[in-house]
Amino acid sequence: MLFKSAEKQRDFLNHYWQQKPLFIKNALSVKAFILTKEETLSLGQNDEVESRLVMKQPGWRAEYGPFDQDIPWLMTEYKGTFLARYADEQFEKVKDLWQSFNFIPIWRRDDIMINYSFRGGTVGPHYDLYDVFLVQVQGEKRWQISYAPSENFKIVSYPDINIIADFQAEEEYLAQPGDVLYLPPGVAHFGVAENEGLTYSVGMRSPSKSDLLFSLAEDEVISTLPLFKESKAVKGPPSRIELSHLKEMRKFALDLPELTAYRAFCRHLSEKKSSHTLISSNRLTRLEGLLTKNTELHIIYFVKGSELYLFIENLETVLPSNDIKFIDLLSKNTEIELRPGAVSDETMLILNTLINEGLLTCRTTK
Repeated sequence: MLFKSAEKQRDFLNHYWQQKPLFIKNALSVKAFILTKEETLSLGQNDEVESRLVMKQPGWRAEYGPFDQDIPWLMTEYKGTFLARYADEQFEKVKDLWQSFNFIPIWRRDDIMINYSFRGGTVGPHYDLYDVFLVQVQGEKRWQISYAPSENFKIVSYPDINIIADFQAEEEYLAQPGDVLYLPPGVAHFGVAENEGLTYSVGMRSPSKSDLLFSLAEDEVISTLPLFKESKAVKGPPSRIELSHLKEMRKFALDLPELTAYRAFCRHLSEKKSSHTLISSNRLTRLEGLLTKNTELHIIYFVKGSELYLFIENLETVLPSNDIKFIDLLSKNTEIELRPGAVSDETMLILNTLINEGLLTCRTTK
């Protein structure tokens, strides 16, 4: 765990999360998460992985994988840095790193990106629109950060990459294996490898207003709601839209039933990049024993009134709120004891589905 005590976790969430950077020395033991050079470079030859090389010579540019050429040669020749997103979906030991961030809500998880550099390797000064924990796994990297408002920067656009041209460092840190730099959205940073090394970028989702509005626009349930109809027809020039109609459209678009909007947001936040679709079990088998959770199982839920609304990838169900304690324990723990009569039939059916899909196992403890 990144912070060993609940008190330190609360301090981070209250005073740093989405507010200001924090550099943490000796934050994690990273030995178990290290990829070999061969494993790292294999991501650049996998057409299912989003990989790229950011190169600064002869001018900033990015090239996207999969790569047929020798990646280390390209990195040396063009002062390049190799990046690969969703490495947590390719290697179990990278996915295990998420356990160090269990104090952050699961719905905020995005992906873990690999950054592999030789001495001098960099992606240039820039800022991100999401929270990120930069975990130094191998080698050393020198980080510089600026507190200037992101809208004040002069941004120079190169092919597939944006660089802050007037970056001025205000703080500097030397990250060594086990060190972590946390950056909230919009904080400019500039990392340069001191030697060959690996940095894992643990990215957290920060939904924008457009993301949330898009999730409503794409939601199948919302698409079945009544169509817009103006309250009063107005005769006028054919090309003119009356302001009164635009005001009505705005109100119509945003005036959604509360529960409908909540469920649409959760469906969006629980989506996985994988194309695999979970199939609900319609056969109830009463289980008891030790439940062991697969690390790929991500649960989000909310409670309204006497009902618990549960979302797991493409699955959505409504459970009695009496099961909240069990669902909460299941979401927090790798293993949990399931006793006879501990959950409702609705929750038992969900557990059957998760076992059928390989996201849970149940071992009798008698």
